[in-house]
Amino acid sequence: MQNLDFFLMKVDYWVYIALLDRHLPPIMNEIVREIGDLLFQQDNFHVHPARDTWQWFADNRIDLEDHQPLSPNLHPIEHSWAELKGRLYQ
Repeated sequence: MQNLDFFLMKVDYWVYIALLDRHLPPIMNEIVREIGDLLFQQDNFHVHPARDTWQWFADNRIDLEDHQPLSPNLHPIEHSWAELKGRLYQ
């Protein structure tokens, strides 16, 4: 994935797992060193609840926030995505 080509890709659970595998552990390790244990939160995008995705989190010992589908607790993540996209396009 060069530059921002991944924005043009169709995201299936294999692409999602590859992105997680490449980027999430180093970021989570740094956060855990700074603030301690944390939970990872994802919404119900079609690749998030895939069995292989859940297995990746289990294999990497990353705890997931437990919530109901379409939970109002997920609204804050939408604001985070908007902020992230804005920074990426700058």
